[in-house]
Amino acid sequence: MAYLTLEKLGFFFGSWLPHFWKNQDVLRMQKIYTQLNKSEIICARDQGARMKEYVIAEMKRVS
Repeated sequence: MAYLTLEKLGFFFGSWLPHFWKNQDVLRMQKIYTQLNKSEIICARDQGARMKEYVIAEMKRVS
């Protein structure tokens, strides 16, 4: 699958776009080249905080 190749290049699932395409949720892969300071990411809801932790875990997993 294509996502496995992208993970080998350091990409990870970094964004959740609810109802983005044809009224369906989309996960977006991305790669960050700078150091991430997770304390600067402020979430308004618990759901956002859970996504934040998931994204950070994914980023660490593929790094």
